[in-house]
Amino acid sequence: MTDLDLILRDRHGARAPVDALILRWRDGVPLTARLLIEERVRIEWERAAEAALRPDSEQARAALARRLVALNPWRRGAPAPRREPTVEDAVEIALAGFDKNAFFLLVDGAQVTRLDETIPLRPTSEVTFVRLLPLVGG
Repeated sequence: MTDLDLILRDRHGARAPVDALILRWRDGVPLTARLLIEERVRIEWERAAEAALRPDSEQARAALARRLVALNPWRRGAPAPRREPTVEDAVEIALAGFDKNAFFLLVDGAQVTRLDETIPLRPTSEVTFVRLLPLVGG
């Protein structure tokens, strides 16, 4: 078995996709949307932690809050957590966002619609996270 380098792209609405990161996945290991989203969130979380000079800084908390809202914009009105959010919180929010169509996944041009659906992969597979933009006024 070999590793596959999956190029993960982000697309916001009708804008052209942009490369976000590369995810190394073991060929032959089944990949589901749930696992893909979890891995993506964990990578982004680690990047944010590394980028923040002081993880307890107000600026780092504000950046994290923006990331969490981007994962699931329907949580905007939700009460603020009573504790510092964890990576598990971020994963939960992202998975809920997928379920509520805050974003969707395209793998090799085909939409993945279920979290536990196995995604067939090729060495040249492309994954695009498409974030939907709410319409003005609702």
